[in-house]
Amino acid sequence: MKKQRKHYTPEEKVAMLRRRLLERVPISELCDKQRLQPTVFYRWQKEFFENGAAAFQPKAQPNHSAEQERIAYLEKPAEKWGPQTCAGHSHWLAFFPFGGSEPMNAALRRLHSVL
Repeated sequence: MKKQRKHYTPEEKVAMLRRRLLERVPISELCDKQRLQPTVFYRWQKEFFENGAAAFQPKAQPNHSAEQERIAYLEKPAEKWGPQTCAGHSHWLAFFPFGGSEPMNAALRRLHSVL
């Protein structure tokens, strides 16, 4: 039967690295306790030091402007939208803000022709 692999979280990996680097716990002891191959530990250590500079990079501010515009548009009162027309049936789209879009109009025309 094949042995199940343990997947360590980033927090667990850092905790093991911290014990090694700050508390000077021998790698053999850490690996025996965690049932971890030393080569895996050394790979984690290498990745940790190679990516360490990322911790000191300025955090990028997410661009929420597109999402904020969408929210503002959807929060507009229905009376400001006004009735939209499609093949002479304004009542179908009176409360939909996207009703005036050309793809939607084409889809409704196809639906109307089937009905």
